[in-house]
Amino acid sequence: WVYSLGAGGHDYGEGHGHPSTLAALTVNDRDEAWVREVRWNDSKDTRWIEANKRELCAKYRIPLYRWAYDPMQREAAESAGAEVAKGDRMGRAGKVEGRAQAKRIYFDLDGPGVKEAYAQAGRVHLIKMAIPGQGFRYVYHRQDDDLMAAIEDAVYVIDKRGEPPVSKATIRYVDRPMSAAVGGWKEA
Repeated sequence: WVYSLGAGGHDYGEGHGHPSTLAALTVNDRDEAWVREVRWNDSKDTRWIEANKRELCAKYRIPLYRWAYDPMQREAAESAGAEVAKGDRMGRAGKVEGRAQAKRIYFDLDGPGVKEAYAQAGRVHLIKMAIPGQGFRYVYHRQDDDLMAAIEDAVYVIDKRGEPPVSKATIRYVDRPMSAAVGGWKEA
């Protein structure tokens, strides 16, 4: 596992019903991103966010500058030396879908919070909406997708090269046990 290419994502929550979330992803030498751990908290406590982000940095060897923050957290990102996930949410979701289409994202279902995040993947979708003066358009629809938002932010860091998103993908996962090994992860 190439830890230096791993990344973290942070989606700031406004409290109950919209939690603050953190996601840690690693990348292997085949450019496959693995969602390793996702954490969330219903409070707006920035101390919780910082403490958990630092734990995830140490556990998965993710440098602080390899984190992308929710655009609402521009100041926090700048003070941490991290970056703000740029573009709209639909574009970031498209990067995850593009990786899924190319079979370059996996969910480690043994990782804390990963099953819950995977369950949200199907809730990220478009709805047809009438927009005054523009007619009908498909717009991004959010529905209990805060854990996926953090994953999208991490994938933004991994794929900053600007590859175009691929849509209508099905996210694939591998349900096999993983075990910790010195210097990285290996199949059990």
